[in-house]
Amino acid sequence: MTFSLPRFLWLVSISLVAIVDAQAQPFKDEIDAFKKQDAQSMPPTGAVLFIGSSSIRLWKNLEQQFPKHQVINRGFGGSSLPDVEYYVKDIVLPYKPSRIVLYCGENDFAASDTVTAQTVFNRFVSLYLAIRVHYPLVPLPEVPATYKLCRCVL
Repeated sequence: MTFSLPRFLWLVSISLVAIVDAQAQPFKDEIDAFKKQDAQSMPPTGAVLFIGSSSIRLWKNLEQQFPKHQVINRGFGGSSLPDVEYYVKDIVLPYKPSRIVLYCGENDFAASDTVTAQTVFNRFVSLYLAIRVHYPLVPLPEVPATYKLCRCVL
């Protein structure tokens, strides 16, 4: 096979598009899995919707912790507040929850030394407003991000 500059440039451009697409849609596989679950069996209306980072995703006994409530777990990856906001249409809007519980923000701080409390607060407000546009009266308690000593070594 001989070297072909047009073919080489085409392969490079396809590779770059794939890389940019993967970066533009982090956690897409997890969100697609939620969509697939919903297509097979849509969660009930009026459930308590838990959204946020892996602390929510890894909460395996959520149903047992809240036995008097129907719950939906839509925590994903090591998501940050902008990630959750990006996927509001996928992890919030399909449901008609009675309450939305948000736990997110730690990964925002862990991602960069330059992220300030004001930055995280602004991100929270942006996410809050994105949800409020569609669910203005649904209670939305936010579980505050906690400082974890283990994050100091990251």
